[in-house]
Amino acid sequence: MSDKEKESESETTRILRIAIKQIAGSLTETDELLPEYAIVGSGLIFCYSPSKKRFIKINRGQKVLVIDGDTIFDNKVLIFTFDGNLVEIETSELLCTNSD
Repeated sequence: MSDKEKESESETTRILRIAIKQIAGSLTETDELLPEYAIVGSGLIFCYSPSKKRFIKINRGQKVLVIDGDTIFDNKVLIFTFDGNLVEIETSELLCTNSD
């Protein structure tokens, strides 16, 4: 594994830890707040779960946090859903719900 891959992996791990704390409501004042997104539409969508190495059903309309914003293959990003799934999804399926 190259240094760049190790750095990227550690950054992804750091952001995933922040996402878990944010969903659990245990962020401190010094922690950064990740922007929230929603999966557009209603019903189900099938997304690839790298940890399970298969496609899983995800409910549309739920809030998610982007873990790795660098697009992977075919404009996909890695997200963490509020029901605890880590999956890849196309960027066109996400809607930013933050009000700035």
